[in-house]
Amino acid sequence: MGDFLDATAAGTGSNSYATVAEAVAIMRANPYSTNWDAAAAVPDAEDYVVDDALAALLVDDVSIVFKSGSGDWAAGAVFTLAGDETEYTVATWTAATLTATFTPGLVAVPADGAAVTRLTGSAREVALKYATTLLDQYMNWKGDKYDADQSLRWPRYNVYDPDGWAYDEELIPELLKTATCYFAELLLGSDRTAEPALFGQGLKKAKVGPISIEVDGNMPGAVEVVPQSIRVLLEPLGSMSSIASKGGSRVVSIRRA
Repeated sequence: MGDFLDATAAGTGSNSYATVAEAVAIMRANPYSTNWDAAAAVPDAEDYVVDDALAALLVDDVSIVFKSGSGDWAAGAVFTLAGDETEYTVATWTAATLTATFTPGLVAVPADGAAVTRLTGSAREVALKYATTLLDQYMNWKGDKYDADQSLRWPRYNVYDPDGWAYDEELIPELLKTATCYFAELLLGSDRTAEPALFGQGLKKAKVGPISIEVDGNMPGAVEVVPQSIRVLLEPLGSMSSIASKGGSRVVSIRRA
């Protein structure tokens, strides 16, 4: 199984609450989607097969021509060929001729129409998966999992919207899809899970004896992994876990020797 996105509701291998196509539609309504718009949408190549007419001529080269498929490859994308367990890495992609240069060279002549399986996801896919993972880790969701074998914590049952209607226990709520996409946009801009060093958490200077501390007046508030804007959006579905919500402040104890 590749590391690209799977948004199947209640799937055993699902890793995102929204597909890239759903995210594209959702982000069109967001006027502040700069990070999403700039993120690479490729590789999103699907259903590519080898062009047998040219494959035999390219065994010793580092390029290959495909005769069908949708979406584009990008430098760094990793794929395998049917019947060949070697992982090939794309160096360049020419959409006009469906030609990819890659390494290593072909191990063997692929069969006519040999299927291509991509093993890497796009930046957008990675962001959506990461947002989903963080939400499942940091949120206390209401209700109960729909299926014990599902890989993600949604879909769920016994969860109700603000008007008292139950969310469909077999589907991912549209609200959660939207929140996941908005969160992915923020994650594309910065690593919200990174912890700054001690100097950078409110301390500018420190001295041992005589004890002296200087507070950094320019230090902004601690960055919350799941921002308030996302938490408010998700209030009908759950709340921040008590452990995660304690991460926004730090107490420093000082004693004389």
